Amino acid sequence: MTIATYSSTRPVPLGAVSILRVTSAIEAAVAGIAAWRRARSTRVALSRLTDAQLADIGVQRSDIASVSGRF
Repeated sequence: MTIATYSSTRPVPLGAVSILRVTSAIEAAVAGIAAWRRARSTRVALSRLTDAQLADIGVQRSDIASVSGRF
């Protein structure tokens, strides 16, 4: 049995690499914003807890920034 391979030296369409880079940058920015929003939401939720409630989950108030992720 022979396995067929495809080899092309044909150049990509003009601007395809630029479009790929732009879309990759936009995807990275959107992912960064989503991560920032999740971290912010976690910080807000933990900040609303009392010291006793934080102690129940093993977190001190000074640990909130590191637990939620720094942004």
